[in-house]
Amino acid sequence: MRAPGRHSRRRFIALGVGACGAGLVIACTGTSSGAGGPGLALEPRPKFSGRRPAPGVLRLGRLPDTASTTVTSGSGAAIDVDHVLLSHARLVAVDPRGPSIYPDAAIAIEVPDAQTVRFTLRDGQRFHPGGNGTVQPLSADTVRTDFQRRAAERQTLFAEVIDRLDRPDSRTLVLHLKAPFGLLFELLGGPSASLRGDGTYAGTEDRVGSGAWVPAQRETGVMRYTANPALSGDLKPLLHSVEIASASVASELDAAFARGDIDVRVHPAGTVPPADQSRGVSALKRPSRRMRGLGLSLLGLKNGANVRSIPAFQDHRVRRAIAMSLNREALLALDGSYTSGPVGPSHAGDALPEADLRAHQIYRYEPAEARKLLAAANQDALAFRLALPDLPLMLQWAQIVAENLQAVGFQPRLQNLPFDGWQKSFLAGDFEATLFELGALDTPDVGLRLHTTEGVGGRFSLWGYSNPAYDVAVRAALSAFDPKVRAEKSREAQRLLLDDAPAMLPLGTSAEFASIGPGITGYDFAAYEMNTGYLSSMWVAPQRA
Repeated sequence: MRAPGRHSRRRFIALGVGACGAGLVIACTGTSSGAGGPGLALEPRPKFSGRRPAPGVLRLGRLPDTASTTVTSGSGAAIDVDHVLLSHARLVAVDPRGPSIYPDAAIAIEVPDAQTVRFTLRDGQRFHPGGNGTVQPLSADTVRTDFQRRAAERQTLFAEVIDRLDRPDSRTLVLHLKAPFGLLFELLGGPSASLRGDGTYAGTEDRVGSGAWVPAQRETGVMRYTANPALSGDLKPLLHSVEIASASVASELDAAFARGDIDVRVHPAGTVPPADQSRGVSALKRPSRRMRGLGLSLLGLKNGANVRSIPAFQDHRVRRAIAMSLNREALLALDGSYTSGPVGPSHAGDALPEADLRAHQIYRYEPAEARKLLAAANQDALAFRLALPDLPLMLQWAQIVAENLQAVGFQPRLQNLPFDGWQKSFLAGDFEATLFELGALDTPDVGLRLHTTEGVGGRFSLWGYSNPAYDVAVRAALSAFDPKVRAEKSREAQRLLLDDAPAMLPLGTSAEFASIGPGITGYDFAAYEMNTGYLSSMWVAPQRA
């Protein structure tokens, strides 16, 4: 497998929660759909089977400009995600592979109606000691106070989705929503909804958490976290501590892992780790939260502006011919990418199974059938400009796509454009056809909203595509409280979309890799943030001198 060229983290377009703001709220609220009765089932907390191992130390590494630093939803304030996930609890945790809800600070959830959610908190919780030594109990009052702070910070979930907060008693918190909201639990389980106390850690302005790991010591280049002594039983971490070593460049982390100085090396996006079995190293792989696609412009007027378009793309036979002309296997083989539907495989619970995608007509590589469709539409030799950003891997993709299209009778002309100029045109929907890569697809709704009439931002479709039946199906999915109900409705909406041959064709999702040293178990790379947060109490590593 060929390793792709490296490129900056900014060389994709971020369309995740933080980039959408009001568009997220508009698209993910609506009439009640699948509230599922008064009680919402929680998965049992994972338990370690067998005798507890001797508590060891897991050593991680990070770069200062990686995804360990992100932006809280709608506020613009940067947070250290690794730190927050380790040191803070959240009301719930959500596994995107289910999607499944797990108890964290809350042990029960009731949904009396489509705009009310009642959480029962686990008894006896308390925050880590603050810099002055004070230990504050975690209660419905402290959670309500923290969520009110987040609303004042203009975080989208707390300012735009939650209407008010009640606390009938010290263990009960009631959220009253402005409308049914289908991503409530994903966002409550995310780092920007971590529960914060009133105190701060010694020598910092960071509010204390109540999570499995207590920030213990900061040395030159290393941050150490020790197991929370207030936790016991199945809540007690298996490790003694977690250390995170910082490096200025990726090569320093590579060298540290090779020496055995760190146990886990999460590789930069777009790089394939070297094969290394010399000391029992294992490699883990997961889909990234990105998506590559081919977009077609159907309309010449978008968001009140005249833009480039190809009217022939309005014919579903032409769109279907384009889809069936593409050799997806050749595209995916360039860097070991994953097959992707409208919702990418990183959100496996909401995504269509790979087998279903491969079996669908528009995912099959059938050039002869594509030529017949093009002839039936009377569009032989259809010419159009195919824009792309000037990134090495994207150019390789474009060459394959162009060759495939030419083979069935299309006449594409490649336009390799500087990224900034290409991005400006892309976000305005000003292109005839374009290749792209989207990033920061942190929640499963974005892939659905990309194809709606209103688009991701709630204003217009980048493609000029509109399917009212699909819009209704998406609205039903994204207003379903129960993530399992939402996932089922999401898959129904995606099947409807694919049958119509959409104007944006998902072409694949790149892979991410991690190298794991010997003696490390329980590190669930495929669980994304849930691994570093909720599941970190299940990590096992050797003892250190």
